[in-house]
Amino acid sequence: MAIICKRWTLPILASAVFLLTVIVVAYHSGTYGKFNKHERWVAKLMGRKPLHIVIIGSGPTALGAARRLAELRNQFNTKVTILEEEALPGGLASSERDDQGFLWDMGGHVVFSHYDYFDKTLDRAVPHWNQRVRAAFAFMMGSDGKRRFIPYPVQNNIEAMDKTDQKRSLEGLQEITRNPPEAKPDNFDQWLLQKFGVGLCEVFMRKYNKKVWTVNTTRMNSVWVGERVAIPDVNKIQAKIKAFDQGTPVEDSGWGPNRYFRFPRFNGTGNIWRGVANLVPREWFQFRSKVTSVNFDTKTINIGSAGSSHRSLTYDTLISTVPLDKFANLLHGNDPSLAQINHFTSQLIYSHTHVIGIGLLGQPPEILSDKSWMYFPDSDSPFYRITVFSAYSDDHVPRADTFWSLMCEAAEPKYAPDPSYWSKTNVVEATVKALVTYGFISADMVVSKYYRRLDRGYPVPSLEREKVLHMVQPWLEAKHIYSRGRFGGWRYEVANQDHSFMQGVEVVDRILQGIDEETYPNPNLVNSRKNTGRFLEPDSRNEFILLRN
Repeated sequence: MAIICKRWTLPILASAVFLLTVIVVAYHSGTYGKFNKHERWVAKLMGRKPLHIVIIGSGPTALGAARRLAELRNQFNTKVTILEEEALPGGLASSERDDQGFLWDMGGHVVFSHYDYFDKTLDRAVPHWNQRVRAAFAFMMGSDGKRRFIPYPVQNNIEAMDKTDQKRSLEGLQEITRNPPEAKPDNFDQWLLQKFGVGLCEVFMRKYNKKVWTVNTTRMNSVWVGERVAIPDVNKIQAKIKAFDQGTPVEDSGWGPNRYFRFPRFNGTGNIWRGVANLVPREWFQFRSKVTSVNFDTKTINIGSAGSSHRSLTYDTLISTVPLDKFANLLHGNDPSLAQINHFTSQLIYSHTHVIGIGLLGQPPEILSDKSWMYFPDSDSPFYRITVFSAYSDDHVPRADTFWSLMCEAAEPKYAPDPSYWSKTNVVEATVKALVTYGFISADMVVSKYYRRLDRGYPVPSLEREKVLHMVQPWLEAKHIYSRGRFGGWRYEVANQDHSFMQGVEVVDRILQGIDEETYPNPNLVNSRKNTGRFLEPDSRNEFILLRN
């Protein structure tokens, strides 16, 4: 035995040195996604202690990661901790019932999906659904001084505009059809001009996008657009104008991935994520646990918990869904480039969202009875979108035969020029006044006024965004930190509920199994298809296993 040990000692030592060298090189090079493959292999080979994965947050991305970890816990030696500042899971996708019994979401969320895996998870998490057909419109002022509903997307329905706006929009489309632009757009404004022409940009595109994003379209990149904007067909539009003038209008509102959507029958969008949380071991969650700092050298997280003293825990791998700029400010360590990382993330732009819920007596007027939600591009409208929220489920009101509800959303800039305008009192009063002015409600119908300000509403795809993400994300990942989600990843083009959930699933697959992420690095790919590469199938023991293409 002594001879055998001598014979194999040098080769084993040499192999160990080689493996450690590979790991160190991969770590310091920051090679995207490579280090964790080596770490996983060596962890299995050397029988190390459980890999402690800490997740900050419990919204869709965090729950996607947690759900995947729960599925894989018998295959991999892991320990999981989920730190959530609030008392319940859901994050920005939570719901709240007011004192009068009206239910409200934190903005206009609907469920549509690019992923089989997401669909199957929601089928397990929520037993009761309502199926709905989208009926979206823009409500806008025409050149004739009259407000009217235009079926959405507006660019496909310009026949419903007044003749002046219709003519301007059509001429702009005809011009870009005759002389298609060849230059690559430098910003979103140029992209809009190239795709829709000057007329439509002046009539609707610039106004609405400024309203919802809170910045000029010249300050936004064009990388994010993908499937989110319908490109009009001039010949089809001309035929529709002719039919409209002849009294046989043809509505075109079928574009987009959310033409059909489902919504929980009970307890709003928040019920989805409470249901998903129920598919995760309860002992993993630590609620009312606010992360106050993260030391990436010692891999230590400091936590402030309600009603108790501060505490800390260590991690091996960290998945953060905290807004990227906020998270950078939590970081501590000896890396001299940390100051530069904070400088970069401070350049990211976002909006604040004000959610104003109006509970109403009676039933919707005829002009709203066929509508799901509406967009408001004009600057004198205090909100950018209204949802007829009671149309999604009877559970959203105390009694469906007696009440109905409107959920309004307003966007406040990151740095508002007049902060006093955005006070709760002013925002709610302006909302009710506009609803009365537009003939949607009468003042005596109002029985409930709900208000919630979300510090983060939209992650703006600014001109600086790509540079910031390309600098910050590899830097974090070299330290075993993965920032994902609507604001953790800061890619609006993959920030819907399905995208956000799958970002969590995919980053866990990458960490544990070396499977490449698709959603976060390849938005156009996942948005162009139904993604079937990751889904669940019951095996003979009624367990769930990962199937791969």
